[in-house]
Amino acid sequence: MMKLYMCVPSDVSEKEDISLIWASSKDEVLDMIAEKEAKDDHFRDHVEEKGINFSLLEQFYYINDEYVFKMSSLPLEFSDTVKNGAELLSISCSKYADLMAEEQIREFFSECPEYGEQYIEYINSDEEASFSDVFYFYVCRRLINEGEWFSLEISEVDIPDGKDAKVLY
Repeated sequence: MMKLYMCVPSDVSEKEDISLIWASSKDEVLDMIAEKEAKDDHFRDHVEEKGINFSLLEQFYYINDEYVFKMSSLPLEFSDTVKNGAELLSISCSKYADLMAEEQIREFFSECPEYGEQYIEYINSDEEASFSDVFYFYVCRRLINEGEWFSLEISEVDIPDGKDAKVLY
């Protein structure tokens, strides 16, 4: 049975930001939103950006909720966690940070490991992105679920019987 859902982003600034969607479940609503959002150029740029600043890739450069760089130092230097891990493995801090990022990428894509390997191959290459629409949908749905792309409150709308219904502006 179809139900009416109201979707309100946490950063709502205009009434146009609020959506009303007919769907059979909240899960279907999230799928519909992710499908639309995954086609957006801004979202795709976010996924395809190879820099670790304000991109999908950035979220993989946290180790135990600590960013790999000390944010209070300029020029940037690696965090103590990265320095200690690199020293333990006798590798460079940069290599250690990249290994940890790859581990987190694989965890993020654990339900579709082929996407994780495809993403790792892409970020380590000089090639242009050639991801499928399904790949972008998967990433978008995961990010929305985690509140990483945007936060959204979805509520089922109770529709009263016709005689008591009123239009509110």
